[in-house]
Amino acid sequence: MVSEPSEHRQERAYRSEYEKLFYPLGVLLSKYVSANTISYLGVVFSIISMIAFLYSRNDEYIFIYIAVLFLGISALMDMLDGSVARAEKAKGKKIGKYGALLDPVADRYAEVFFLIGIMLSKYSPPEWVLFCFAGMIMASYTRARAESLGPDAHGKKLFISRGIERKEKLLILVVGALIEALLIQTQNKSLWPPIEYGEFIIGPLAWGVMIVAILSHIAAFQRLNLAKKYLVELD
Repeated sequence: MVSEPSEHRQERAYRSEYEKLFYPLGVLLSKYVSANTISYLGVVFSIISMIAFLYSRNDEYIFIYIAVLFLGISALMDMLDGSVARAEKAKGKKIGKYGALLDPVADRYAEVFFLIGIMLSKYSPPEWVLFCFAGMIMASYTRARAESLGPDAHGKKLFISRGIERKEKLLILVVGALIEALLIQTQNKSLWPPIEYGEFIIGPLAWGVMIVAILSHIAAFQRLNLAKKYLVELD
């Protein structure tokens, strides 16, 4: 029998603390908006981030800051929708399965839009962005598909969480974008000399994209291997 890894217990404990932290805000927001609305807003803010990245093509660093701002707000919406849903449930409101489906779908669309924005800017080669997108999608899909295959040998829902998570991915991209904007604003190319790649520039944001891509693909294989250990004993 495969015992639950210690890192999974730690992750469950972390999530519990994280949920407690955001729950009061979720209670407040639940008076005005639904959890599904929060999920939709996350996608809307990601679209705004995409547009801002597009307008940053001509070294308009202010638009990179705007893109980062709305990307951060989009990520916050992802953190809050679950808190609002729990607050609604505590009030006795019936929470349907649609919300559980909408949350990850909205997250994937949000990722699509802000990655399109990065790809349409000149601050990362399109091939790098596509590689990153594939890694993020496969890491999420591997986890979701494995967890949908049934409870583990202990009767608990499969909990496949290995490797980099969405919050860490967004943080890496945000840091890369902020450094990119600061370099453009200060016009200090000696600090981080840009590498020209056709009409594109390989700088901090591009390297952030590549780091997220590599770590996402590693996470997908880690989760696949972990799921194999659980699922073999269920067969």
